[in-house]
Amino acid sequence: MVVEQQALQMAHTTTGNLKVSTLPTGAEISIDGVFEGVAPLNVQSIAVGVITVSGEKNGYNPAKKKVRIRKGRTSSLTLILDKYELP
Repeated sequence: MVVEQQALQMAHTTTGNLKVSTLPTGAEISIDGVFEGVAPLNVQSIAVGVITVSGEKNGYNPAKKKVRIRKGRTSSLTLILDKYELP
């Protein structure tokens, strides 16, 4: 039990969380190329450091931003996807 608690405490000190929203809502979200879910989205226990968050939705141009994850904190990010227009 003590070992499990120590492991949980270490995870919290080397990870952070991320709240992702998109305009419009419902975009598919990937972190460093790995699909995580559909926005709005809360992602827990992300390794500390800089990550790339991307969003895609049919009819819209994809959006991508880098965000720094800090230990024990929740970062927030809003991706704005522009409507795709035919030339």
